[in-house]
Amino acid sequence: MGTARPVTEPDAHAPGLAIRGARSLSGMLASGTVVLAAGLFAVWGIAASIGDPGPGAVALAGHTAGAAAAVALNRVGRRRTGLPGVAALLGVPMVLLVLGWLFWWG
Repeated sequence: MGTARPVTEPDAHAPGLAIRGARSLSGMLASGTVVLAAGLFAVWGIAASIGDPGPGAVALAGHTAGAAAAVALNRVGRRRTGLPGVAALLGVPMVLLVLGWLFWWG
């Protein structure tokens, strides 16, 4: 038989289910924003190859900046605890709402 292992207490500083879920959702939204920006660059390249204007420079720059902001906020939200971490996690969907408002719903 093996040696007995001590019973360990759960980590008191481990995040709860809601925070873990928010971090996961934030990560999915941030990575989706990166994929969207990359997709716009692909569409721009295809459009340029056939002589179509495609998405403009403002849309490309805006989506690239939005993707960078979403990834940065997600990174902060995953590493910080308390109000700064929660604020950063809530900032990711706000970036998506701003991108949608500026470039898709206008």
